Amino acid sequence: MDIPVIAIVIAGAGLAITGAGLAITVVVLLVRGSFLLGRLSRQVDSQEAKIDVLSAKIDALTAAVHQTNAILVGLANHTHDADGRTVFTIPTGDRR
Repeated sequence: MDIPVIAIVIAGAGLAITGAGLAITVVVLLVRGSFLLGRLSRQVDSQEAKIDVLSAKIDALTAAVHQTNAILVGLANHTHDADGRTVFTIPTGDRR
């Protein structure tokens, strides 16, 4: 074989090795990416569940605040009956 043919064979072998290395790298990156995507998906699901719990707690707290406000309005708007007893007027209904 002459030198140009040997150089072409060596260059071809080098390209084949580089291509195989690149293919392996791409496969490894795809596997790692799918693993990380699965982990991210689980984290998002976990955060959504926590948001749902917090939302329920906020709703319960809001209801308690409304009830407390109604009681405070009743205390502020109290009257006394003919016998001198205190009569509290607590509003009814949902006033938001």
